[in-house]
Amino acid sequence: MKFYARQSINESDRKAVDDVLQSDYLTQGPSVGAFETGLSKFTGAAHAGTVNSATSALILAYKAVLFQRGFCQGFGDICEKDGHRALIWVAANTFVSTASAARLCGAQVDFIDIDMTSGNMCLDHLTAKLEAAMYLPDIVVPVHFAGVSVDMKRLSELSKRYGFDIVEDAAHGLGGFYDNKPIGSCAYSSAAAVSFHAIKTIATGEGGAVFTNDDHLFELVEGLKSHGVQRKAPMALPDSSADWAPWYYENTALGYNFRMTEIQAALGSSQLERIETFRTHKINLAQTYRDCLANSVVTCLLTDDAMSAHHLMPVLLPEDITEIKKIELFNYCRDGGFQFNVHYYPVNDQPVYADKAGLCPNAMQFYQREISLPFHMDVMPEQAANFAAHLLSFFA
Repeated sequence: MKFYARQSINESDRKAVDDVLQSDYLTQGPSVGAFETGLSKFTGAAHAGTVNSATSALILAYKAVLFQRGFCQGFGDICEKDGHRALIWVAANTFVSTASAARLCGAQVDFIDIDMTSGNMCLDHLTAKLEAAMYLPDIVVPVHFAGVSVDMKRLSELSKRYGFDIVEDAAHGLGGFYDNKPIGSCAYSSAAAVSFHAIKTIATGEGGAVFTNDDHLFELVEGLKSHGVQRKAPMALPDSSADWAPWYYENTALGYNFRMTEIQAALGSSQLERIETFRTHKINLAQTYRDCLANSVVTCLLTDDAMSAHHLMPVLLPEDITEIKKIELFNYCRDGGFQFNVHYYPVNDQPVYADKAGLCPNAMQFYQREISLPFHMDVMPEQAANFAAHLLSFFA
């Protein structure tokens, strides 16, 4: 059975993890710093801070930006400034954590509909919403769906006109490019959050990172991710020539334990060495799917634009597909030896956002038609061709 996504682990990965297991550090050792240095070099961002998940990365990025904008930092508290509650707008086509991270920061959340041709935030809809808004957002969060970047130049122009910060949800984006710059470079944003979940471009099991070029924002992220504790503050020692005690620390802010382990970081560094191999394989695999599905009832969303990170292989089924028919298709494909997944049920239509239900019709139409085909290192081009043929035979 071929699943739609799967991690790729080799002997170098296993050795990297084993070396850590035999070392003196399982956490807070040198591997995390080495991984962060590698990530910063790869993306071109000035700073990379690793954490235990992309959700944690989003929480830290949101909170650091809101703190810079003068909002309070309380976890889960109402985040207000001058009687105004922080407001974060996110794309409706995303995993729930993009929005829930904002709610966990005490912010209000609203949603932007998507472009049906990409699954990304529709900047026309965003512009119209900004022009009509009674209260402007503090942060807008583009999601680079399937690894294809949002038009960040245009979004950056809107941010300057309307005064909001941009935090990129780049969970799908590591390895891709925009404007000849790596996704994660933060050339047009305050920060970007990436994921190292098991099925992402590179895998650490769970894990994520915050990228930024803002020195102060990075200091906030680093402090908040480790309990809000600092070890650099001096402590006077009477009758001693020492300036400070090496065991001394100060809790300067309410923070979290979002640290990445040495085991994860070592695996991440090993995976990062192969990221171009992963991406090249998927670029070729995507071309196979496009060739096999060309001029059919199934529409490929990934174009031949090599700038994409190629995280997912999303396709759109015929417009008249029903939920029951889609379930029948799932069972038909499973019987044919492979499974697909669906990305995503619109976040605004989830029960916790009942007051926003139905506000993003494109996102709902996209969910009704979208499936993500098997797309990982264990899928060979000839298998992809067979999957595509089996998929089309359902509609014959």
